[in-house]
Amino acid sequence: MAKISTVSVRALKSDSLDGHVAGCDFYQAKLDTGRFFVQKLLPQSSSLFASIMTGSDVMMTFDDAAFFRRRGT
Repeated sequence: MAKISTVSVRALKSDSLDGHVAGCDFYQAKLDTGRFFVQKLLPQSSSLFASIMTGSDVMMTFDDAAFFRRRGT
């Protein structure tokens, strides 16, 4: 993630894009996506890891029928 961010910032600051809007939009989208990931998704990783590590015992106690809804009900 750091590498693509560095590449994107360098590309946006350089003259190599020569005013190509599509190129600028591409690299800006890379930076925006990285920012979203870091601010919104990455903070969830600790709690998701804890949930994964607790195992599936609770989930496996459900009867299979609990996951299917009969038509007309």
